[in-house]
Order: sequence, then C-alpha cells, then structure tokens
Amino acid sequence: MYRLFLLIILLSTEIFAQNSLIKNLSAEDIDGNLVNISSLNDKGLYINFWALWCLPCRSELKILQELFNEYNPKGIGFVGINIDSPKSLSKVKSFISTQKISFPILLDPNSQILNSLNGQNIPYSLLINQNGEIIKIRTGYNAGDEKYIRKDLDDLLLNSK
Repeated sequence: MYRLFLLIILLSTEIFAQNSLIKNLSAEDIDGNLVNISSLNDKGLYINFWALWCLPCRSELKILQELFNEYNPKGIGFVGINIDSPKSLSKVKSFISTQKISFPILLDPNSQILNSLNGQNIPYSLLINQNGEIIKIRTGYNAGDEKYIRKDLDDLLLNSK
C-alpha cells in the first residue's frame, strides 16, 4: 500500500513538472525567432515531435496540416518540433516549404525538449488543454490514426467551453 502511495505521488509530481515545463517552454522556429509555446495556446495545443528521417512523421505532418486548417480557426493551435541533428537542420525549412506546412515549426536539434517531456520514440505528440496541462500523449503514427486525433481535438473543444 505504501509503495502504491509513493508511486502515485511520483507520477503526480512528474505530470506536474511536465505541465509546468510546457508553460515555460520556448524554442527557435525555422527562421531563428524565439517562440514561447504557451503563446500558441488558446483553447488547446497539439505539439508534434518529428524528424525528416522518420517516414511516419512525414506522413503525419500532412495530416496535421489538414487538421490545423480545420481546428485552428476553432482555437486549437498546432506546433511541430523538429529533432533533426544540427547537421541536417538546413533541410527542414525547404521540406516545410515544399510540403506547404503552415503551422509553426520549432527546432530541438539536441532533443532536449523531447527528452524533458519523456519522449522516447517519434512521432511523439502531446495534446495540451487551455490551462497548459497535458491531457493526451500519442506515440507513433499509422494511416487512419487521424480519426483518433480528430476525436481528441473534438473532446478538447467540448471541454474548453
């Protein structure tokens, strides 16, 4: 019983620390501007970690662009955080341009942000509510997963009114 109590305390502390981190998180975008992630949050925020070498990530980015077009006017922000190495960062901007990705893309070349949020595999996505709390974590992407992402976004909108 005591161990269970300690585990609950540790998990609660970890979630609180992650939520605090989200509120104070900032990174450079692909143009070199410093962006505070919490400034992108109105009714919610979908954060997606990805890399050029990750094929599921590239597929998911196209879907996220469609979801951004649909949900951003409703108040949900989207941000992609690229974790490519400093050596390949120059390719990120041209990839984003050719894919016509219009939501903000931030850079995390040493995966410090990803690691601080306990991300281990990519794509790694977090859904954040309007209070800056992580309410959903998603790892990986398979064709068809967009219906689950859409449901999570719809639920977020219902709960943010």
